[in-house]
Amino acid sequence: MSDPVLHASTESEYTAGCSFSANVQWDRATSRLVGSATIQNHMWFEVCRKKLVVTFVDDEGNTAASADLVLETACGTWDPTCPSRIDKPINQIVPVSRYARPYIDHIGAAVVDRPK
Repeated sequence: MSDPVLHASTESEYTAGCSFSANVQWDRATSRLVGSATIQNHMWFEVCRKKLVVTFVDDEGNTAASADLVLETACGTWDPTCPSRIDKPINQIVPVSRYARPYIDHIGAAVVDRPK
């Protein structure tokens, strides 16, 4: 029997100009993904544009589904008009096929750059 709830996390080094962390869990019965993601911009004049990509991998190692969650832009530390730290709660249904759902072996999480 596969685990009813799967977990994934990712984290950058704190010394990165744009550091991040994310922790998510997926409930197989409801297909609900919950957790949080944080972006911290340490740069003065540049912004951080990131997205969280969660992949759902089956028992044969194939990606059965994925979800892209856009994270808000973290402004440069000099910019008083928007925050340099973003904390995003995650709570959404991910459309994983009911046929693939029982065969999901694990999930993965990655925070990647997103275009403007």
